[in-house]
Amino acid sequence: MYRVGVLRLVGYREWTEELGDDREWIIQVVQSSIYGLVSSEAAAIGAHGIPLRYDYMILLDSGAHPDGLRRVAASASSIAPTPVAVSAACARTPLEAQRAASADPEVYESCASDPIAVVHMDVDDISSRTPRDSAYSTFEEILEITRAAAARASSLGGLVQYLGGDNVMAFLPIDSLGDFLEFVRGLGGVKAGVGVHRVPREAIAMAARDLRAIRASRARRG
Repeated sequence: MYRVGVLRLVGYREWTEELGDDREWIIQVVQSSIYGLVSSEAAAIGAHGIPLRYDYMILLDSGAHPDGLRRVAASASSIAPTPVAVSAACARTPLEAQRAASADPEVYESCASDPIAVVHMDVDDISSRTPRDSAYSTFEEILEITRAAAARASSLGGLVQYLGGDNVMAFLPIDSLGDFLEFVRGLGGVKAGVGVHRVPREAIAMAARDLRAIRASRARRG
């Protein structure tokens, strides 16, 4: 089972419309502030926030702190321009759990999550190619990888997040890891670190450590 929360800004559209036409920069500033706080508060309980549309965020949780997601929402409420609500559900895969939490704003289930498999993907040589291909062209390349990864992860019950830079992360049921890594190998030009742990924050750190080891090994080989 996997416990996933869905955090929502209630009345978000109405708030944006009240800002007038010269509003987009305000929205971006507020969204980034809320996401930063949610990331910090989620990490404090070993969870991980995925911003999605920013008015909706997914919270991957170990279940070790049953009321932890409510505390994350309460912290977000302290700076959000709208009420903040959170629901949580447990299901066989992270994808199914977020569907259940999305469908019922009142649900708040508790369970101990199974180990989650994290795959941290990194595009080869993107920095060196950027001056030649342009910043936007390489961004399009990363978006294509993100789209393909999201489609494959979804078919396996997992979720995907674009992290910025040339980094894309997948969160998968542990029994789907092998199938997803086969997909990554088929992409070509993408290396991937893997971490598996019941606590999402720990799994993410393990994947980063694995990716660092891959980079170091390649550097030694020249």
